[in-house]
Amino acid sequence: MKLLNLLLVILFGVLLPTSLFARDQLVEGNVYLSSGKVLEARDSIRISLPVKKKKLKIFENAYTARQKKMEEIVPTTVDSLVVWSTTSVERHHTLCYIAKYGWAWQLEKGRHIRVYCFSPKGYNVSGNGGMWYRVKGVIIVEKNGELFVFKNPAKRANEKFIKQVTSLVADDPVLVAKLNESYGDRSKILRMLSLYSPIL
Repeated sequence: MKLLNLLLVILFGVLLPTSLFARDQLVEGNVYLSSGKVLEARDSIRISLPVKKKKLKIFENAYTARQKKMEEIVPTTVDSLVVWSTTSVERHHTLCYIAKYGWAWQLEKGRHIRVYCFSPKGYNVSGNGGMWYRVKGVIIVEKNGELFVFKNPAKRANEKFIKQVTSLVADDPVLVAKLNESYGDRSKILRMLSLYSPIL
C-alpha cells in the first residue's frame, strides 16, 4: 500500500507542470518599465506575482510541460505592474515596488496620496478578479515621498486610530470631517485618503 501511494505521488508530480506547485501565482498583465517600455503577458506568456524584494519573473508556455522562464526583471527598473485574472480581465490590480519593503499592492491613488497594502507573503488573484494578501499585511500611506505604516488593516478603527489618520490630512477640513464620521475596518478608512485635497 505504501509503495502504491508513493507511485501515485511521483506520477502526480510528473504529470502536472511544476508551476502548479510554485509559491507564486501566474497571471496576465503589463509591466511598465521606468524607461517607458511596456512588456505584455498574454495567452501562454504569464507573469509570476512577485513577493517581497524578489525579481519580477515572466514565463512562456505557462502551465505546460514546456514552461520556462523568459525574463527576470530587477524591481527598481519597474514603474508599475498591472495584473488580472484571465477569467475576469476587466478587473485590474496594480503593484508597485517600494524600496524599503518590496512589492506592494496599490489600493488607492490620489493626486497627493497613495495607499498600498504590503504583504511579505505575497498576493493572490481569484477567478472572479478579486485580489487579497496572504496571511498578514500592513497598509502604507505615501505622502510627499514619506511613508506612514499602519498595522492590522482588518482591525476595526477606533478613535485613537482616526486621530492618527486625520493628522496626516489636517489641511483638508472636508476630508477630516468625513473621516471623523467614518467607521469600519482600518483599510476602509485609509482608502479614503485618496480623496485628500489640501487647501493651498
